[in-house]
Amino acid sequence: MKKLFSLILAFLMVASLTVSANIASDELDVEGFKVHVSSQNSPGGVPREKGENVLDGDTVSHWHSSIEPKAEGPHYLTVELPEITEMSGYRYYPKLGAGTCKKYEIYLSVDNENFQLVARGSWAYDESAKTADFGKNYKAKFVRLQFVEGHLGYASAGEIRVLRAVAGKPTEEL
Repeated sequence: MKKLFSLILAFLMVASLTVSANIASDELDVEGFKVHVSSQNSPGGVPREKGENVLDGDTVSHWHSSIEPKAEGPHYLTVELPEITEMSGYRYYPKLGAGTCKKYEIYLSVDNENFQLVARGSWAYDESAKTADFGKNYKAKFVRLQFVEGHLGYASAGEIRVLRAVAGKPTEEL
């Protein structure tokens, strides 16, 4: 019984160290989303810090731009939604360290070719979730986070989410 208690306690301690990004009520469900990235860290040819990690609900598994060789910017992470969807903003859950987004631009597209800038700004260098409000609702299928400045010249993300349309805000078609 003592061993069982010790194992359970050890499991709970490890579980408490994992930071998870729970779906907030204003976030779209990521079911069916795909991710396209400018590069990813692939030591030995095996992607470890791959783009898909930003949709798994766990900020410990994350995406990171290529380290060796170091990928030069601009770095980006593009989310492809299953269909054109109405949205109002973007949420970035950082993986604090090299690559944390400090300055950003967010672009939307319906065809993954013609992108429109809808938000830009700066985020504090800390572990808190960062939100970019588009100011209105947009209908888009592709959402691109462009890293204007990432810590140490890299790009990384623990999780990302697209925010639901807000009732009462005007909607713009791209």
